[in-house]
Amino acid sequence: MQTIIAYNYGAQEHNRAKRALLMSIIAGSIILGIGFILIQTIPHNLVAIFTNNNELSSIAVNGMKIYTGMLPFIGISILGAVYFQSIGSAKVSVVLSLLRQVIILIPVIIIVPKIYGLNGVWVSQPISDLLAMTIVCVFLINEFKKEKYKKKVLS
Repeated sequence: MQTIIAYNYGAQEHNRAKRALLMSIIAGSIILGIGFILIQTIPHNLVAIFTNNNELSSIAVNGMKIYTGMLPFIGISILGAVYFQSIGSAKVSVVLSLLRQVIILIPVIIIVPKIYGLNGVWVSQPISDLLAMTIVCVFLINEFKKEKYKKKVLS
């Protein structure tokens, strides 16, 4: 995807670059959605691959279901960061890449478990994913508006 976006963006084919991003997000969401459905419907079978301890299995099943709550949507954050890298916005790309796992997650995982205990640990990742996805979407929308404005001015 990165090469396709970079090539089309460099050729001033911004709509094709956006279309490549959109298709990648759709494909990623479908694949991650399948994983989400499996985790939500057969978590006991998945946990049984790693342990047969009932107490640990119970904790793991609960954790998996909560932790993966945003799984179908994390591709938006990841691919959005890749989009900015592809169009030469390295600084934006680095910041967006760090949002999910560092900038947002660390404060959330320090604060939320103090309120909600173990479930707070599990829910910290989906909270981070949701906030990161929202920020990435804002950056993408602004970038697309800027591209549209540039195209209008240059026409």
